Amino acid sequence: MGSIKPGSALVKLIPWDPESPSHVQRLYDQRVACGWKEERVERWRELQRQGKISLQWIVLAQPSPSLLTAHTTAYPSESTSLLDTPASFGGKPRIATNAEFLPVGHISLDSEYETAEHAEAEEGLYWIATFYISTALQGSGLGRAAMDAVEAMATSEPLNARVLGLSTVAKDGAGRKE
Repeated sequence: MGSIKPGSALVKLIPWDPESPSHVQRLYDQRVACGWKEERVERWRELQRQGKISLQWIVLAQPSPSLLTAHTTAYPSESTSLLDTPASFGGKPRIATNAEFLPVGHISLDSEYETAEHAEAEEGLYWIATFYISTALQGSGLGRAAMDAVEAMATSEPLNARVLGLSTVAKDGAGRKE
């Protein structure tokens, strides 16, 4: 599995559907694989409905059999496609395409920082959070491509972000006590 050329459209982002059992299960599975915050998926459903978080699937923009095979070999339960079904994004209506896609990760733009004492909500401020690329694909350039894609779409409708922050964790990450 080689890396991908920087600057090309490597990924596209498709909104997560909090009403779809298959979307919810896939997000849970990816959070388990990530090793971090799988217990928050149910809470994220309501926050997505309210437009407080804008969780999106990371999908390869062009078919890449080698990358998809690496991902589905590592995570066989993720070899089934999902459908683009969310009726809203960022708290605003959208028209779902019902197109099939196979997510290789996810990323979110949150209008509030997860711990209010660290940063107050502000109009036009979004936090890049809940970021995961399949461990089988890490190092391929998809993480950078996802960051580029989320930054580009954040400044567009319906979010119109003016400022982006990055929610990160300490060096020991998932192993730390909250």
